[in-house]
Formats: sequence, C-alpha cells, structure tokens
Amino acid sequence: RISSLEGAVELPSHVGQLLLATRDYCDTTWGEFARPSDRRLAQSARLLRISAATHGRDSVSALDCLLLARTLCPEPVLSLELTNFIIPRLAPEPPTGTLRLVLNTAITEAAAALRQSNGEILTSRGVPALIAAKLAALSADVTALCIAAEAEARELDLCAEELGLPPAMPAGTVPGEGTRGGRESGAAVGKGKGGAADGGEGGQADKRVTIVEPHLWLDLAEQAAAVQALRPTVIQRQRALNDLRTLALRAQTLLAVPGEGTRVPGERTCVVPGYSAEAMELSLVAAWRADEAQ
Repeated sequence: RISSLEGAVELPSHVGQLLLATRDYCDTTWGEFARPSDRRLAQSARLLRISAATHGRDSVSALDCLLLARTLCPEPVLSLELTNFIIPRLAPEPPTGTLRLVLNTAITEAAAALRQSNGEILTSRGVPALIAAKLAALSADVTALCIAAEAEARELDLCAEELGLPPAMPAGTVPGEGTRGGRESGAAVGKGKGGAADGGEGGQADKRVTIVEPHLWLDLAEQAAAVQALRPTVIQRQRALNDLRTLALRAQTLLAVPGEGTRVPGERTCVVPGYSAEAMELSLVAAWRADEAQ
C-alpha cells in the first residue's frame, strides 16, 4: 500500500538539486568509485517518497533527505561526513536576491515614469498612452513577482513547521521567537507526539530542541541534531522573505490604480492574498505619488 501511495508524493525541486549535489560531492571527495549511479539516484528518490508516504505527507520533507547519507554513501564509515554535507542544504533556498533585484528595478522604473506623469497612472487623467502602458506592464510584473514570493514562502514554511518554527512573520517581527500559530518555538517537548533530545551538558546552555513529530526512519538524537543545525538557516531565510514582502508591497502600492473619486488603491491591486488588504491600509496613494513626483 505504501508503494502505491509513493507515486502521489511530490519531490520538490530543491530536493532534486540536493540529490545531484550529493552525487557530485561523493565524486569529488572520494573519487569516481564513490559516485552514485543514475539508478541509485532514482532508487534514493523513490525511498524519499516512500518515507514521506509513511508519515502521511504528500511531499518529501527536509528531514526525509537525511536518509540520503545512507543511500548515497559509498561506505558506512563515511555516512557522518556525508550527513554534515547534507544538513546545511536541507532547507529550500528562495531566490530572494534575484527577486529583490527585479523588484527594485520595477520600483525605479515606476518612480521615473510617475515623475513624468505627475504622479498619475491613468490615461483618463492625462497620462500619455506610452507611459500608461509601461506602468501597466510593470504592475503585471510586480503581481507575478508577488505570486512567486508567496510560493517560495509556502515551501519554506513547510520546512519551518517540520522544525517546530512558526511560519514567516510580517516585517518588523522576529521569526522563531515567542508563540505563533499555536506552537511554541524553541521549547523542548517531552510529551504528546513530540519528543525532546538534550544536546547540552552541565554548565552549558540548554540545547534541547522541539521534535514536532519523531521521524520513523531516523534516530531521535540524529533528528534533533539536524533540527538544531537547520533552524538558524531557516529563520534567516524567513527574514529575507519578509523583507522581500515589504518591498513587494511598496511596489504594489506604487502601481495600484486609484478608483474614480477615491485616493486609495482600487480593483487592480495585487491578487495575492494579504497584499491588497495591507495596501488599502497605507497612506493615500495618489497623494503619495504626487509627493514622489515632486
């Protein structure tokens, strides 16, 4: 039955990249004899799907990928070294740098066009057709970037949930601190379906970490060590995504179309959930555009 469920499990793109990176690491570190074959890669990918299916998931998770240290390692004695290579690469890495560059470019071009149109964006208010078309195209690009950013955030949030972290928070708050979404982040859990592993010793800070759900195929201490090592990376990427959301919101507000007789964004605001509501709460957009044009 598990084998039949395996076919419905998704293998995320970053997991595929990790498979290839691990193969290349084995090749360059231990020589050609240690390079996993294509058949072995396919078998490992299938094992990851089966692991996800046994936990009732429809996608391979970060902790599932720890199994690659066993399936792709040329010798058992080298599995720890391979694990140390794999752990920093378990979490999805959103292309925040690229998205930020594109958004900044869109904001710069939009601001330049709005200075030419005295802060207006509609042809009905005297904006030349060429400038209006450029602003409309920039608005469509920003909407697509908003959607891309939210997709990246959802994938990272799945990893954060597995590590006992809250989802990415709005800008100005700190991911991974306090209680959010009904789960206390960073606390040791020793009851319910979770478990705690203690990495600390006398005189050292408490290094216990939350085990949201013990992995059926991993040792509890191994899982806890991976969670402890991976959390800072995930929190850093969550913060980068939150900053990107703030930038996307600014770009959306800059390009929103004011409704007739109103000075706030109208029906052409970004369709991504959360953005339009936030944009409506900002200061009067047309007046802000006029200041920008000044």
